[in-house]
Amino acid sequence: MKRSAAFLADAAIVCGGIMQKTDAKWIWNANTDFNAHQYAVFRKEFTIKGRSAALHITADSRYQLYLNGEYLGFGPLRAYPDHYKKDVYELGGLLKKGKNVLSVLVEHFGCDTFQYLKRDGGLLAWLESEGETVWVSDRSWKADAAREYAANVPRISCQQGYEERVDARAYCGWKEIVCRKKMPSALELRPYDDGLHKELQERDIPFLTRTPVYPARLVETERIVGKNAQVCLDYRKILPRDGFDCTPWKISAGLLFRVRARKAHVAEIRYREWYHEEMLVNGAPADNGKFSFRRGENWIFLREEGTRHSSVVGFSLSGEGGLAVENAYLVGPFAPDENMTGDFAHYKTVAGESIGTAEKESIFQNAARGCLDKIPERFLVDLTSDLIPENVFLQCYREPAEPCFGVQERQYLSERLTAGNSAALQTGGEEIRLLFDFGTELVGFLCLDITAEAGAVFDFHNFEFIQPDGRKNFAEGMNNTCRYTAKAGRQTFRFAVRRGLRYCYVTVRGCESAVFHKLYVERCSYPQTGRGDFLCSDWKLNRIYEVGKNTLVNCAEDTFTDCPTYEQVHWVGDMRNEALVHFMMNGDKALWLRCLKQVGESLEYSDITLSQVPSGWFNVLPCWTFLWMRSICEYYRYTGDRKGAKELVPFLRKNFEGIRKHVNGDELFQMFAWNMFDWAAMDTPCDGAVTHLNCFAVLALSETAAFLQEFGEPCAAQCRTLADSINAAINRLLWDENRRAYVDCLRYRDGKRVLSEVFSQQTQTIAFMSGAAQGERKERCRLLMEAPEEGVVRAGSPFFEFFYLEAMMRRGDDAAFIGDLLRSWGKMIDTGCDTFWEMWTYAAPDGRLTRSHCHGWSAAPVYFLSEYVLGVTPVEAGYKKVRIRPHACGLEWCRGAVPTPYGDIHVRWEMVSGEMRLTCSVPEGVEIEY
Repeated sequence: MKRSAAFLADAAIVCGGIMQKTDAKWIWNANTDFNAHQYAVFRKEFTIKGRSAALHITADSRYQLYLNGEYLGFGPLRAYPDHYKKDVYELGGLLKKGKNVLSVLVEHFGCDTFQYLKRDGGLLAWLESEGETVWVSDRSWKADAAREYAANVPRISCQQGYEERVDARAYCGWKEIVCRKKMPSALELRPYDDGLHKELQERDIPFLTRTPVYPARLVETERIVGKNAQVCLDYRKILPRDGFDCTPWKISAGLLFRVRARKAHVAEIRYREWYHEEMLVNGAPADNGKFSFRRGENWIFLREEGTRHSSVVGFSLSGEGGLAVENAYLVGPFAPDENMTGDFAHYKTVAGESIGTAEKESIFQNAARGCLDKIPERFLVDLTSDLIPENVFLQCYREPAEPCFGVQERQYLSERLTAGNSAALQTGGEEIRLLFDFGTELVGFLCLDITAEAGAVFDFHNFEFIQPDGRKNFAEGMNNTCRYTAKAGRQTFRFAVRRGLRYCYVTVRGCESAVFHKLYVERCSYPQTGRGDFLCSDWKLNRIYEVGKNTLVNCAEDTFTDCPTYEQVHWVGDMRNEALVHFMMNGDKALWLRCLKQVGESLEYSDITLSQVPSGWFNVLPCWTFLWMRSICEYYRYTGDRKGAKELVPFLRKNFEGIRKHVNGDELFQMFAWNMFDWAAMDTPCDGAVTHLNCFAVLALSETAAFLQEFGEPCAAQCRTLADSINAAINRLLWDENRRAYVDCLRYRDGKRVLSEVFSQQTQTIAFMSGAAQGERKERCRLLMEAPEEGVVRAGSPFFEFFYLEAMMRRGDDAAFIGDLLRSWGKMIDTGCDTFWEMWTYAAPDGRLTRSHCHGWSAAPVYFLSEYVLGVTPVEAGYKKVRIRPHACGLEWCRGAVPTPYGDIHVRWEMVSGEMRLTCSVPEGVEIEY
């Protein structure tokens, strides 16, 4: 799809020579490594006259595009390297007579993320006008390092890229019409067909929105009254494959830091990554969270034993004693214990020498005390060069502060900045912190327009929620932070990383005053049509519907994502549920189809589809595979898009063959994989025959068989046969007659079958809704699903509740359906949330409610209120025939709209003297069944 602008009236093209798009080269600059994390900038000056001009552009890893100093867009879409994407911009009406300047900022991650697979960096572009290629990316471009961007920065998280740290004093003017510095010529790295990025397909969804959102209120104004001493290290170079991929690794080692204190003092831990074992200072553990530091040299020791996703270690301490890190060392690595398996099925091992337990403990003890002379040289690796000098999150997190400014000053700042007007901030040389509330959860780019002194620092610390008790739910476990160091004078800046947030701390350091002209978030999500609608007589249900919509808007980007803040990952199971919600909201099929295809492409790496795509963590989560199969069937059912559905058939065939490879001798599906379903204490081992997976297999294979039969596929019968055999095995082997319930799993130990002793609401629910349970067993599952007995594991997240509601909808149990919806989602509404959470069993010891406060899988009510309460369901593909059968659920009235390929179906009903009076309108060509 093309981003359009008006055409120019000029007729001729000023360009010499004849060229093709395949003459374009992947280019870089000569001053940075295209194989590491780096930022590069590119300029192309050109003159053109014509009625049209189309720019084709892509980059590895991500680009930000400017024309004549004006921002145009970013890309490319996330994609597997063999199915890479490009963008097309129609520039016609944006070009000027005479010279034009195209400027591009490219960030190359230099490592895999959960959204990207590492290939060599570069920029590829060409311009077409009136059917001819005008110019291409080659050495005629100018290219240089983006010197204002720091490259040695911490990762945001293992799922995402890097924290942004920008020093505008080093900006050379690369995106302006006149650049202040002469830039060198670009370096031609590779040809158009570089073998690393294949297909170069044009994007298959619209460009994302760009809507400025200003702060709704100023919550707090404070002055910083203390410092955090921070330690941050990336030990990637010791990891398998240089640590470029995202596969967890198993490690047995220690990390040692030589820290110098200006004076003796007691320091408190203010933040430490959760996955590290106990921290020691000078060989001693913390006393009630506090450490004693002596004047001069001190030693901080962290033991690294277990599986890790991230190689970045970070922690902060109260910094009043003037702590400074001088050296860092790896102690080891040692051969990990064979029994150290971690949480995931597959991981890599950091190779190390096998030594006795007593010898290893002695080495660790000597390291913790700083006795380096007692550690064999081969077990002490200097990592000082891997220290990261600044970590904005570690500095901003729990900085000691106290209120400042009077009522009038706060009111002045609030009124001016929330209206997008200029406001002067007088700091008097102090570090001042402002907390802004944007009024709603957002995903997008932070933008600022300021006047400041050269060297003034602006730190941005973003988070999602403030609980009713005042607890700020900071984004622990990630760096949702960035830093901008100002040049002198007025300046505008747009950060290049898309972030999720509602609240933003802005800390101003190193200046006497500054003027905020504008501070806003450019909201960036998938375009919404808003065709779906729902309103009823219950205010809380109405609020649940609206909050659900806002949740999904923030999780619809270039794919459906789990959340806008912590991960931004295309998790496949999340996608299935979100796609149904999205269709009920918008009637859009493009994003759904794109996601289904992208999941299918992961079969190039695995027997069955991977759990999150495209990703450097090649992880299988079979439940997600079965949900993807169901989602393909649902796509055809709701959209009626026969052409798109047909494109998915080869993926289903290949995935079916993969499933067959993992059916064991008992005719149960069994795969060594991450076999989770819900964030709850279920028994779902990596190596077992897991009951909920086998039930999902029955359901997915049965639905797929019907889908394939519709398309005349011979393997439809094989799918049905396999579903029947697995169903029989479930009832033969996974039912516990004593407890009269399905066990969570079956293990195979020493040639024997060992039934799990864990029973869960989740397993009984899927057995019920899949049809695996029949007769008395089905009724027993229903009872355990609706009212779990003591000792039965209960629901852990809104994700599972989607399937519970699906079961209630199939049963037609209005009371259970609406009761669960009001209870489970209503309690989130009662906290004042405007998006729905990831889980409700977080059970943090400090009383925190959840991790992610905006999770797409929690938007389920939008789908169910439309499908069940309004009562509009497709009987034939694409709503060619529709059933309108509302469920009152104790409501007095309800009205709404459901989008279909034929147009919107409008429904209104009300209860009068115990009877439902229904009116509806349907598009032409749609047959109605009541």
